[in-house]
Amino acid sequence: MTGKDILLGAVADDMTGATDLCNTLVAGGMRTVQMIGVPEAGDAVPDADAVVVALKSRNTQPVRAVRNSLDAQEWLKAAGAKQFFFKYCSTFDSTPRGNIGPVADGMLERAKADITIACPALPTNGRTVFHGHLFVGDVLLSASGMRNHPLTPMRNANLVEVLAEQTPYSVGLVRWETVSQGPAAIREALAQLRRDGVRHAIVDALSDKNLIDIGRAVADFKLVTGGSGAAMGLPDNFRASGALGRKANAARLPRAEGHAAGLAGSCSEATLDQVAHMKADAPAFRVDATQLGGKQDIVANVLAWAKPKLAQQPVLIYASASPAEVAKAQRKHGRDRAGILVERALAKIARGLVKAGVGKMVLAGGETSGAAVKALGVRGLMIGKQIDPGVPWTMSLGASPLHLAFKSGNFGAPDFFTKAFTVLDLTNQLYASGSLCMENRCSSAGMAAARPAISATASRTACWSRRPIPAWAGSTRRAYPSCRPPATCWPATSRPRRHSCISPCTANGPTPKPSCICIRPIRWRFPALPISTRAMYCRRLPPMR
Repeated sequence: MTGKDILLGAVADDMTGATDLCNTLVAGGMRTVQMIGVPEAGDAVPDADAVVVALKSRNTQPVRAVRNSLDAQEWLKAAGAKQFFFKYCSTFDSTPRGNIGPVADGMLERAKADITIACPALPTNGRTVFHGHLFVGDVLLSASGMRNHPLTPMRNANLVEVLAEQTPYSVGLVRWETVSQGPAAIREALAQLRRDGVRHAIVDALSDKNLIDIGRAVADFKLVTGGSGAAMGLPDNFRASGALGRKANAARLPRAEGHAAGLAGSCSEATLDQVAHMKADAPAFRVDATQLGGKQDIVANVLAWAKPKLAQQPVLIYASASPAEVAKAQRKHGRDRAGILVERALAKIARGLVKAGVGKMVLAGGETSGAAVKALGVRGLMIGKQIDPGVPWTMSLGASPLHLAFKSGNFGAPDFFTKAFTVLDLTNQLYASGSLCMENRCSSAGMAAARPAISATASRTACWSRRPIPAWAGSTRRAYPSCRPPATCWPATSRPRRHSCISPCTANGPTPKPSCICIRPIRWRFPALPISTRAMYCRRLPPMR
């Protein structure tokens, strides 16, 4: 146990969902650690504001899912959690038997509470709830790719009806017309539902502001359930109560080491697009599920193919397949066994890749991620910077840390794999040069070390980034104007775009007349990186005349 109790204790029904929630809490300034599996009674409580326990309970038997979730909740309660959160997918992945309803009922009873909310909305990724109906982009959930999910086909977008099939208790609705009026109106609507005997309240949300208002309205709820978006307002609740300090940078990871590889097991449409995109830029090996379980050692073949290539560039190994190909494998092996064979194969491949020197790995799919971390013996994760909405880099706790990114099957842009490795590569270059600026501060020693590594010419017109770029990214260099903070930087070949400059640093603070250069990663064969991941260098420059 640590000397300080945690504030928020969360239980997630899969690996990628847990990481998604961690990413949201870190963005809100909460130091967050992800635990893998139900912690043991004697396990030390991390020094963190929030702990998220990642289970593999989305598709297990409801009785087992409830038991594991309650065991995790009990450990979090012993760790001092003031509020609990049950995290499930933003597409409400479940079946009429559960597991969202049974787990929520069990956790409510254990928390001695009589009502909770259910809000899977995540507008950043196109998941919104309106009048109780879940939309994916501009189509109903039931008309999206989730309608053909091999494990949890979602063919009803009415969440009130979906959840009512999974629980014996009453399910109500807080409509958007009420949510749009702010926290007070939401709070009153939930109070009325409580008086009416409703135990689960579906809450509409169309924007991040709606989600923040919902979070504020449930500050006194013992249990909150939903997607990661439902947690957006929770850090400010703890801050307002004085339990959490001012918002600070909670997403720092040490330098990444080793080769890079991607493993994909999800068969979602988003992952299939990402696999196709990565195959155009990197070597890829398809694991055919119909060939698993036979005499041929597929795992050995994959590793023999990958090992000579790892030192040159990232590789991709995938079992992701179209609905027709999945159905073919299920006809041969049976529905459940087909999934188990794929998970076991990818887990063995992950273990073999790490033995071959891989230290940076992207895993696509909740089941794939859960099987891989179990095979790798990972018990906990530190949370780093976001790659795409809902997906950060993480680092395993322990003597031999690994940098891991766990992507929900439905998350991420088409260039996700390429972007993830490039973000990490740029960060490593900053560490190597000693020029990584944390919270807008550089040491004079760090700047001195950076000068030989950063070849830049500052003038009234332009400064050039001459950082080494990985050949596999297919990149080019481009000039950027120099600027004075506060100011606006933009690529010379595009329209102006807001971009923060870091003042040059010295041992005694910024110079009296600071000037700066802004050097950003350029647009390669994939879309530009988000502002939060763009490299910025601090350097003392002579004042511009």
